[in-house]
Amino acid sequence: MKREFRYSETKDVSETYITPTDVKQYVFCPRVTYFTRVMHLKPIMGSQQEAGRQSHNNVAALERRRKRPLKSELPFIVREREFEKSLESERLGVRGRIDLLLVTDLGEMIPVEIKMMTSHRGQVLFDHKYQLVLLGLLIEDTYGCIVRRGIVHYLNDEKTVIVPFTASLKRRTEKIVNRIREMLHTESMPEPRRECRGHPIGCGFADRCRE
Repeated sequence: MKREFRYSETKDVSETYITPTDVKQYVFCPRVTYFTRVMHLKPIMGSQQEAGRQSHNNVAALERRRKRPLKSELPFIVREREFEKSLESERLGVRGRIDLLLVTDLGEMIPVEIKMMTSHRGQVLFDHKYQLVLLGLLIEDTYGCIVRRGIVHYLNDEKTVIVPFTASLKRRTEKIVNRIREMLHTESMPEPRRECRGHPIGCGFADRCRE
C-alpha cells in the first residue's frame, strides 16, 4: 500500500530565507531539501525518528533545569549561556535558531547543537558539521565577531565534539547556501546522494524518491 505524504504549512516558494536545517538536510541528501522547500512535503518518520524529534524539542527545557548543559569538561570557562537563540543574516539570507550559545570568559562566542542521537564513533556527523558552521556564520554577521569553533553534543552517548571553523569550511558552507538558493529559484530536482540511489536509507522521503 502506497504511503501518503503530508504537505507542509509553508507553501510560499518565494520565501528565500534558508535555515541551518536546510543545509543539514542538503548535505545529507539534496533531495530532502528539495522535497521540503520546493514541494513542501513533510517526511514520513518512523517511530525512532519521531521520538528523537520530540526529545529534541524538550532538550532546552531539560538542560536549563540541569544548569550544566554539557557533561564533558570544556577547555574554556563559560561566562554566559543562552538557550534557543534566534538569529538572522540579511547578507546570507539565512535565519535560524541556536540550541545553546556559549560566551567564554574571553568573550568568544560558541554555538552548540544538541542532538538526541549517537555520534559517529566519537566524531561529528558530516551534515551536522555544516549545520553548525552556518550557525557560526549567523553569529558572525549578527555580532560582528569571528567564530572559530562550535560544539555538537550527542546525548545518546554523551559525546561532546568540538569542531574547528576553518576559512575553507566557512566558504564551502556558503557555497551550499548558494546551491540551495539556486535550487529554490529553478525548482529543479537534484540527484540523490550516491549511497542511496535505488536504496534510500533512513530517509522519510524514500517512497517519493523511488517514484
